[in-house]
Amino acid sequence: AIFPPEKTSQQVQQDNTAKFNESENNAEVAALSYLKEPVKVVVGPVDAGAPAAGVLKEGDQLLRVKGQDVTSPEQVRQILTATRPGDEVPVVFQRGDAGAVQGTVKVGSRADGPQGFMGIIPEGRPLDPNQIVINLDDVGGPSAGLLFALAVIDKITPDDLAGGRLIAGTGEIYPTGAIGRIGGIRWKMIGARHDGATVFLVPAGNCDEAAAHAPDGLRLIKVNTLAEAVDSLLALKQGRPVPSC
Repeated sequence: AIFPPEKTSQQVQQDNTAKFNESENNAEVAALSYLKEPVKVVVGPVDAGAPAAGVLKEGDQLLRVKGQDVTSPEQVRQILTATRPGDEVPVVFQRGDAGAVQGTVKVGSRADGPQGFMGIIPEGRPLDPNQIVINLDDVGGPSAGLLFALAVIDKITPDDLAGGRLIAGTGEIYPTGAIGRIGGIRWKMIGARHDGATVFLVPAGNCDEAAAHAPDGLRLIKVNTLAEAVDSLLALKQGRPVPSC
């Protein structure tokens, strides 16, 4: 293994574990959102100078923003697009095991748009932390996120996404369902083909490299989002065309 000169092998392992855990959470939230299942929204890190500082803290669960029940991080962002700097936005949140707390955030301004902003990053989490449990050893980093999300959907829905095929793939996944490029795709394809896979899901950002190094007998399917990946697998099972690299 090759490690960055400024990091020890233990630090690299810790980084990979943290990225893996984040990938697992992102996959669960993306899958639940795809299935139109509600998720809880918690507050990410809050800078000391943010408009929400003094009202919201990291880890608070957002229940209502501006009178609307909160069901996804994207919804919070959409609500704030209708605000303007200086507006006082009512929030209802839960901190720890305490009951619901009401507060008001006077939103600030930012250079990238006219809307007000709280200075928080809303993050999705499963409503029940035990609702989905992924047991997988010896995997690190974010590149298994897409396959995690597909596995959750495959388990929860009646559809057999694989359609009897051995399907592999890779891709970092975000809570929105967007799929990001990863490193080392040529080696992942070789390993997948060696294990008998005939179909490989490829992040759109990796398509050029993947197409140039694809092993014989491995069909590459280009995916930008989780929804595209599901649609392509169902189309493949039904004999319909799918996007390729």
